[in-house]
Amino acid sequence: MSFRLLFSAALGAMALSAPGNDLAEDGAAYEVQVLPTFENASVYWNAPGEGFRAEYRQGAGEWMPAPPLVRTENDPVWRCSLLALQENTPYEVRIKGAAGVAATATFRTLDSRPPVGETVVVGPGPFTFSGRGTADAWIRLVADGPLDAGQAQEAALELHGASYILIEGLTIRGGRRHGIWLDGCDHVIVRDCDISGFGRHGVLMFQSENAEGRFFDHDGNVVTHDAGIYLGQTSNVLIERNYVHDSRTRSVSWATAHPTGSAAILMDTLQGRTVIRHNDLIGSLLHPYDDVILSINNGDPDGGPARDADIYGNLLMGSNDDAVELDGGQRNARFYDNLCLATLCGVSTAPCFYGPTYIFNNLMLEGGDETGRVLYAIKNIFSKPGQGTVFAVGNTLRYAVSIGRFKVTDEEGSRIIAQDNVMEAVSSLYQDGLMASDSVPGRNLLWSPTAAVREEARALLQAYPGISDPLFAAPRYVHAAAGDFRLRPDGAPAAQSPAGFPARVHMGIDSAMMPKRPGPLRLERTFVALCRAEREHQLTATLEGAQPLAYRVLKNADFDWFTVRPSSGALEPGVPVDFQVSYVPRTHSTPGAKGAFIIKLSDGTSRPVIVTAAAEDPFIPRVQEPRIAAVIEAEAILPIPRAPTRAGVASGGAAVLLAAGDQLAFEFLVTRENDYYIAARCRAADQSLSALGTVQLNDEPVRDFRLPLTQDFSCASLFRFPDNPNKSFHPQRLGVGPQRIVFKTETPIEVDALYVVTSPNALYRRGYDPLPLK
Repeated sequence: MSFRLLFSAALGAMALSAPGNDLAEDGAAYEVQVLPTFENASVYWNAPGEGFRAEYRQGAGEWMPAPPLVRTENDPVWRCSLLALQENTPYEVRIKGAAGVAATATFRTLDSRPPVGETVVVGPGPFTFSGRGTADAWIRLVADGPLDAGQAQEAALELHGASYILIEGLTIRGGRRHGIWLDGCDHVIVRDCDISGFGRHGVLMFQSENAEGRFFDHDGNVVTHDAGIYLGQTSNVLIERNYVHDSRTRSVSWATAHPTGSAAILMDTLQGRTVIRHNDLIGSLLHPYDDVILSINNGDPDGGPARDADIYGNLLMGSNDDAVELDGGQRNARFYDNLCLATLCGVSTAPCFYGPTYIFNNLMLEGGDETGRVLYAIKNIFSKPGQGTVFAVGNTLRYAVSIGRFKVTDEEGSRIIAQDNVMEAVSSLYQDGLMASDSVPGRNLLWSPTAAVREEARALLQAYPGISDPLFAAPRYVHAAAGDFRLRPDGAPAAQSPAGFPARVHMGIDSAMMPKRPGPLRLERTFVALCRAEREHQLTATLEGAQPLAYRVLKNADFDWFTVRPSSGALEPGVPVDFQVSYVPRTHSTPGAKGAFIIKLSDGTSRPVIVTAAAEDPFIPRVQEPRIAAVIEAEAILPIPRAPTRAGVASGGAAVLLAAGDQLAFEFLVTRENDYYIAARCRAADQSLSALGTVQLNDEPVRDFRLPLTQDFSCASLFRFPDNPNKSFHPQRLGVGPQRIVFKTETPIEVDALYVVTSPNALYRRGYDPLPLK
């Protein structure tokens, strides 16, 4: 058979050289295990002792340092990753100790070009397959037209226990829950597929504690864990160059409950060597994902991609929670060259049980969930602590909080080594209480528009030796408005990345076009901002190379607020083509539209372009809405001073500004005994992510509240379920007669109005029309 290492774990073991006479410190021989992927390799060295380091080389070339070997008490095996290797290429790795070379091994990276032995045409309806190819003869699945499943089957394409399968070039529509469902499969490639219309329609329910703030389908089940591509107990899977968009379902946001809904890709108890690269995974304000790449079993070692996994070169856009959940074991998990945009958080590593995890050269931009709320670029907040090491190197992070805490209990938590990152934050650069004792917040370029945030970071960094002079300066990007977030040559002093990282990894990202991915198309800009004043924008594309290629422009159906012309054609090498992006005003652009289109070439490569538009009209719940029982305008309550507001932003034309310790007393009349939901329409008066305070309803006991805040007005529940704060709208039984609410805040906040409603659905613009449940 060919020696191309097409995903096989067994072949990976066969490729290792015998340990020979190499010895560890105790005099015994230990074998090095190498598990390669296409561009990286995981190294494991199960030997006692300290002071080991790994080196590698291509063929007989120069030895290069690997990242530091790490281990944990819960998994005392030395391990690291070899990064930025070449596909289908031989390498050698060695472990060195104080006495010299302790072990050596040779290996070859994987080849993504499998030999096809059989081609099967699928469709046009749902298709189930359990075939098993071989390493020498893969089975290729193709279709003559769209594979349209509607809602007739759990997935449009189901594979159960299949092996050595290439799914290529399919257009997949529908699937009651999933577009593609891989169940217990190994050695599968999903390439160049267009996947949409998957998932269940849901109704946002508030009728009972179990239904609080979540979508339910017609069978009465919570809509959750639907996915464009569902990976269940799979191994050796490559997902590349796919476009996943326009799910049928949508996620709730944290405004009502912990997000549940659909995902572009869902990972469920993976077995290792999962590679997700160069995909366009795009949600929208109307159909946001829960997480773009979602994990089941986050609190277990097999959560997330589990081990020996790569996620790189992807556009991850449009979710009410994370761009990606790495949460779980994370033995050699690698996340790099991605663009994360319009998500509540960027990368979640909570918890990192084992590590190491490598997060480098990613661009993570603010934008927020469907309410406009923005939290962490990198977060590690979970009820369980981990012990693994997370390397965050050479990223550009622009969220409310750059890095969330890495110690969540009195137990030792995961640690982070953060270096050469550009970190911009409006609320916190390093969250207070962030660091485990052996974390290393190295030399990073730090900035916040708020002096207090910068001083908070200075004070935290004083506890770490070697960072006596933190680098605080506003980043100077090459052309941020056009999407080029590289630092200008005069933007920051040079910094040296940790040993073992690619030479291209330095202070901030290294590419003018993010996500970074191969392909011959060059764009003079990758970001376009539209508004009423500037309804059109032009960008120029140029094809490099020697061969002409056809192209198509693809975009989500939800992005009907802009058009792109031309929409298809051919590109000649070196001949520029101008694309015109035009704005179509839409009312659903609140709180500011965020979209994208893709220029997809006939060679399978693509380049995404981000399109944004300012909000046309802020959504204010309608007083005449029958489910709104009362609206109390805050500015009508004196003597609280009015806050300056933009025209049309606040209900009644104005809001009030509450300082810490201020309170408002709201009074209203109830004419019918019922369960009511009470919400405040508010926004942050400073850079706070949430407001703390107390609320008292009539003569009932005083209760604490925590309101999520955004920079624009949004409605938040004043009463949450006491045993589950993730369920926010807790109904209050009110009798006929006058009612009184005393609202006191310990956080500066702008309050617009108080809403008393029979259903929280009345507080949101999106069309959550109730449908009968079976």
